[in-house]
Amino acid sequence: MGHGHEHEHGHDRFFVGPTEPLELRALGETSSLPEVHGCDVVWTGPNGLVGVQRKTIPDLVESLRDGRLASAAARMRLLDVRVLLVEGRPRWSHNGFLLGVRTSVGRDSLRGVLWSAQQRGLWVMTTDTLAESIDVIVHLRRWLAKRRHVSFERRPTDAATVGSRAWGVHVLQSFPTIGPVVAGAIWDHFGAVPLRWTCDADDLAGVRGISLGRARGLIATLDPRGDEEAA
Repeated sequence: MGHGHEHEHGHDRFFVGPTEPLELRALGETSSLPEVHGCDVVWTGPNGLVGVQRKTIPDLVESLRDGRLASAAARMRLLDVRVLLVEGRPRWSHNGFLLGVRTSVGRDSLRGVLWSAQQRGLWVMTTDTLAESIDVIVHLRRWLAKRRHVSFERRPTDAATVGSRAWGVHVLQSFPTIGPVVAGAIWDHFGAVPLRWTCDADDLAGVRGISLGRARGLIATLDPRGDEEAA
């Protein structure tokens, strides 16, 4: 993903538009390149070309009215990661309209705009201040520098004790079409996860990084008798 962009712009380079605040421009090279991609900030890395369109709330509302946001979003389609960063804490009137803007905008309207942006593939982020925006951009750049993130692929540390119902329900949900309700029903019917290893502990210990003791423990998670038989 994004290899062509990386070749064109250089790996891990960081470009900031010339009209951005000095504090933001201090993060990288001042360039007109972000504007070409409909952004204020652009950088390249392992995950391809990343662009951030930074909008204060008044500018967001105005750019919706005059079509600038739609134009920028269209140019951002060539990016591998597209971010709309909305800066500023909205202030509302007593009847639910946004203060500090020239166009009448209600809560539902603003919320709908952000949902529409997400529907078009933009990552929507919100900050209160320019300083926080800079922190978010720096953090995002560091986070995206990793080629892969596995936080959601790992079993939660507080999921459950191995062998418990909660653990079994979690394991069963790894199968297609099985959600928490069906997984719970399977556990309740069998009183366990009704699965078995197709190898024994010795075979499993042949895998790099798995000792015989660990292999026996893994066998026992699905078949308590397996540990005894392996012994």
